[in-house]
Amino acid sequence: MELSNADIRAQFLEHVKELVCKDRNITHGDAEDNFKVIADLWNAYLKNSKGDALTNKDIAIMMCLFKISRLMSNVDNLENWLDLAGYAACGGGIVKKSLDNK
Repeated sequence: MELSNADIRAQFLEHVKELVCKDRNITHGDAEDNFKVIADLWNAYLKNSKGDALTNKDIAIMMCLFKISRLMSNVDNLENWLDLAGYAACGGGIVKKSLDNK
């Protein structure tokens, strides 16, 4: 029997509920607390960055800071280390492409 669109959405939301209310809370700590740490890190970055408009390099750095905030609540979560390296690689790729085009 094929699931209806409503059933598919309900299953999806159930999965989200499991992630947000259980798994991620255990792995990353309370979301609202983590959001505060992210805000603090991003505000510090933005206060000290150059320029008025965010660039793709700024976003790569801010995503690294996002992962650092996650590591601050669970330094032993390997996924956060992998994601941090991935965001750093993306930022490095942006810079390398820019330098190669000069």
